[in-house]
Amino acid sequence: MKLFRIIEEKHIKRVAVDAVGDLISAASDLQRLFGYLYALAQHFSVMRVSSVLTLETTGLTTNPLEGQISALSDAILSLQVERPQNRSMRTLQVVKARGTDHDLNVRELRITSKGAEVV
Repeated sequence: MKLFRIIEEKHIKRVAVDAVGDLISAASDLQRLFGYLYALAQHFSVMRVSSVLTLETTGLTTNPLEGQISALSDAILSLQVERPQNRSMRTLQVVKARGTDHDLNVRELRITSKGAEVV
């Protein structure tokens, strides 16, 4: 496959797939899409390539692949914008982190000129 050849030739170590929701919307067979994403993630793992797949959710509906996406993920982060007391605040929560005892609390996330900071 051309993608894997490029990754190998250019010694790429990190890949982002943005956005899985668009793939879900375009797919005619969700089980086949899940199989593809699972195989893709496994192939990246074998190649020792870190991958990030993004999935935007509204919180109002359940995505048809949500449980299956969780099964192929080692970690799931939830990024949100909350509006306490008439101000916007980004938040971060580690929903899942396979093999670790992680903090489940929602934390404020600040993005500054120095980078990202979890408060």
